[in-house]
Amino acid sequence: MRQQIDRGETLTAGFVVGGNTSRTILIRAVGPTLGTFGVPGTMDDPKLELFSGDTVLAANDNWGGDAQLNAVCTAVGAFGFSDAASKDAMILVTL
Repeated sequence: MRQQIDRGETLTAGFVVGGNTSRTILIRAVGPTLGTFGVPGTMDDPKLELFSGDTVLAANDNWGGDAQLNAVCTAVGAFGFSDAASKDAMILVTL
């Protein structure tokens, strides 16, 4: 599903992690890098915030070239980000 998000709008998505065992989750908000794959109308500067209720658990605005994040992308079969200065966002968190 493709959803157009206009400037100034917020997209809220959710997921549930069940069970009694911690899970490490990779969450990505890919914007500018999608343009390199020919995707039109990408977000210029996505930002991620992960909440539990009203509590912010993690946040990222501009992934910053973290080698660990790119290694995790490769390990799970997702494309990495080649530009350390891109404004894409990623969070790696254990819940």
